[in-house]
Amino acid sequence: MLASKVSILTEPSEVQSLLNRVPGYANATRRVANLQHHIGPILEKSAFKRADAIQVLGEFQAIGDDALLSQLASDVRLAEINAKDAMAQSLSGRIG
Repeated sequence: MLASKVSILTEPSEVQSLLNRVPGYANATRRVANLQHHIGPILEKSAFKRADAIQVLGEFQAIGDDALLSQLASDVRLAEINAKDAMAQSLSGRIG
């Protein structure tokens, strides 16, 4: 599941132009991909144990995931609002 979310952030898509304008997006994407690199092999183990869970949680804490994800979500939301406003103004200009 994390791998699919990382691919949404890192692979080319229709929303990349919007996301690339979000402050800190490139850095956050790099950090999320790095996290996936570290914890992916742990999560894919056939015998996932308590020690593995502790290691994965440590990796999340090490990157400061709460602050990273909160800031990224906020920045993306602001970019989305700005894009909608720009689109509404563009449509208004074409109609009026």
